Amino acid sequence: MEGEALMKLGEKFPEKIAAMAPNKGRKFLAECAAGEEIEGIFLVKESQLKTARSGSAYISATLADKTGSIEVKKWDSSEEEFARFKQGAYVKVR
Repeated sequence: MEGEALMKLGEKFPEKIAAMAPNKGRKFLAECAAGEEIEGIFLVKESQLKTARSGSAYISATLADKTGSIEVKKWDSSEEEFARFKQGAYVKVR
């Protein structure tokens, strides 16, 4: 096989990505202040599709990085959007 293998057997994907990518400009959850806007890729620890008083669906989820976790809400959501918030999945937040 030519070149170096991207991943070795048994190696966890997120750890490999973290080792390959420097943290330039990345802000971890433990470094964020209350009310601060964040952007990044986070692990879904748990999620639920709920119904608001208005009758519209929303996602309530716990997202995490290596430093901590945060409770989030995604208003006016659909079943298709909720499918991306399965436990153990990674989601991009902006």
